[in-house]
Amino acid sequence: MKQTVKFNLEQQSQVIEALESYQMELKEAEVKRVDLIIAHLVGGSDQYDSEEMIYIVRALNAFSKVLEGCREPLAATKYEILASRVDRKREQFQLANHPLKKMSLA
Repeated sequence: MKQTVKFNLEQQSQVIEALESYQMELKEAEVKRVDLIIAHLVGGSDQYDSEEMIYIVRALNAFSKVLEGCREPLAATKYEILASRVDRKREQFQLANHPLKKMSLA
């Protein structure tokens, strides 16, 4: 199952830039996963699973720290806000689709 997370062109560019930067810190298997997420973004997909949203949030937060180190606090804040928005979507998605919650309803 996937959650809809819509990005405008600026946000899409921010997410791609952050993911590409974040890839340098990852192991090979994770790099392939991030490549798939970037391909989804470039392809115009707005459907992401929890794991994909986690990678997006981590990448945005990591890139925000880089920008803070470069003394660009306004740009860093934009990335932090976007990361928070995606993380809220992920949390809502996980609460709504938690397998144990569904089992208790049956």
